Amino acid sequence: MKYKHIIFDVDGTLVNSNYALLNAWKDTFLQIQGKSWDIKDLTFALGIPGKEIMKRAGAEYSDEAFELWKKYLEKYSDTIKLFDNIDNLLVSIKQRGIKMGIITSKMRDEFDGDIAMHSIKHMFDLVICATDSARPKPFGDPIITYMEKTHTTPDEVVYIGDSIYDSECARNAEVDFGLAAWGECQNKENICYKYAFSDPLDVLKIL
Repeated sequence: MKYKHIIFDVDGTLVNSNYALLNAWKDTFLQIQGKSWDIKDLTFALGIPGKEIMKRAGAEYSDEAFELWKKYLEKYSDTIKLFDNIDNLLVSIKQRGIKMGIITSKMRDEFDGDIAMHSIKHMFDLVICATDSARPKPFGDPIITYMEKTHTTPDEVVYIGDSIYDSECARNAEVDFGLAAWGECQNKENICYKYAFSDPLDVLKIL
C-alpha cells in the first residue's frame, strides 16, 4: 500500500457532532441577530472556521460572539460522540504502522477541549488546526503544511473527510480524498472523491 499517512477531519468524520454544532449556531444567531435560522440553511457552517461562518451568516465576528457559541455548544455536549467503529479503525491503522494525522477547522483550544476526542487523540502523530497554516480549508494549505512537517509527498497521503471543503482541500493539495459517508454527509452528489466509505472500517480496504 502506497499510503504512509492517513489524515482525518474531525467533525462529521471522527466525531458525530453535526446536531450540536448546527443547533449551537442557531441559538447563537438567534441571540446576536434576532433571527431564527432553519437548521437546513445552516449546513454551510459544517467544516469551516467560526469567523467564516459568521461572515457568511451576515453576523459580525467578535470574541464575545464566539464565546457565546461555545456556551451553546456545551448545552448540546451530551449529543457529541465518536462514530461507531472509529476506535477500532484507528487501532487497526496503527497496527499496520501507518501514521495518522488530523486537519480540522477548529481553533486549537476548541480541539483541545473536545471531550469526544480525548480517548483517541493520543493516536495521532500531528494535528493541524485552523491557525496552523496560512489559509484554512478549502485551500490546500493545511495539508501542505502537514506534508512539510512530516516530510511526505502527495502520493503518500490520503485525506478523509465528510464535506466539500475537505474534498477541495485535498484536491488543492493534490492528494487523494476519501469521503466519510457514514455520517450526515451534506451534498454528497457535489463532492469529488477517490473513495467513498459507508462505514469507518471500510477504510481498511484501501490499506
